Amino acid sequence: MTTQNNDGKWNPSGGSFSFVLLPPVSQTPLAYTFYAILTLIILWLVFALRTRALVRGQQELTHIVAERTAQLEAEKTALDTARRELRDRATYDSLTNLLNRGTVLESLQHEVSRSIRDNTPLGVVIADLDHFKRINDTHGHLCGDQVIREAADRFRAALRSYDLAGRYGGEEFLFVLPGWDSHQAPERTNRLLDAIRQCPFEVAGTELHLTCSVGAATFRPDMDSPDILEVLRRADDALYRSKNAGRNRATIDNAEPSSQFEHDR
Repeated sequence: MTTQNNDGKWNPSGGSFSFVLLPPVSQTPLAYTFYAILTLIILWLVFALRTRALVRGQQELTHIVAERTAQLEAEKTALDTARRELRDRATYDSLTNLLNRGTVLESLQHEVSRSIRDNTPLGVVIADLDHFKRINDTHGHLCGDQVIREAADRFRAALRSYDLAGRYGGEEFLFVLPGWDSHQAPERTNRLLDAIRQCPFEVAGTELHLTCSVGAATFRPDMDSPDILEVLRRADDALYRSKNAGRNRATIDNAEPSSQFEHDR
């Protein structure tokens, strides 16, 4: 390549020059490094956001499960309470909280079977509050209910922990006494009499002096029929003998009331 200088002379040997063509800034190593860092940052942000969403979802799920579990537990507790209340209503007398008539008779049948199996005597006692109708007529039925409740508490306190007590009907109570000892029968029945007569009942600011009559029968597994109606009949007969003899006393089976106690006070 020939060139001409400023004087107009030509240089036959020619001239040359060099240059370097640089790539665009977007294609430089620094740009690629930036792209890599930016990509990592974007991936980290996506991962962080995804993780946060998963954690939030897990927390919400845990909260929902906890709420549902608490709700189910509350429903189960309410159901158990309802079942227990129904069972109690079917088992206990609502006024006295003693066994109701049906349950105490079922318990008597069970204890008769046990008595036969173990060949041990069983005591069956019926107690009746004396002249109870006068209380209702004079002081009203609410007062009468209060007397029955307190009488039930007193009878319960006079029994052993494994004796069974039930409201037989009205102001009558039925007691089933396992391991009945005929020699201790007077003491046991006397304890029931004392439970009522020793302390007055305080009702609406008034002291009421009450007594009860008691009839007791012994179920003897080697002699008696397993039919509970038979032993109940004998206890009931003994109760009415106590009433006919002046009340405030106990009669055991066919024994004369006067031969057992002196209770008239």
